[in-house]
Amino acid sequence: MSITSTRSPLVLKARERNNPQQQTILTWSPDMTRTEILERVTRHLGEVLDLEDVKLTESSTADDFEDWDSVNHVRLLIRIEQDLGFQFNTDEVGMVETVGQLVDLIAAKQPKS
Repeated sequence: MSITSTRSPLVLKARERNNPQQQTILTWSPDMTRTEILERVTRHLGEVLDLEDVKLTESSTADDFEDWDSVNHVRLLIRIEQDLGFQFNTDEVGMVETVGQLVDLIAAKQPKS
């Protein structure tokens, strides 16, 4: 998986082709920036959709990706929940239409330092 990042602290190993069970493990930082959250969403979406190179912006939507259907949307949310250690509720995710709104939701859930 290839994801371009401008911030080196978040550069971690992505799933390797010969070991599809290996997942990216990230740790939660209470002061993650919007850019860092977007990088994590991008990484998880790439793994869910099995894409080599994912480019997301805050205005990106599921309609921008052929395989980002309702099942993969749930898989993405579950990965984010497992990665960051919290759960979304139905009302929250029902209102999310763009990646930027998802970033907002994640930012609101991060622990305060």
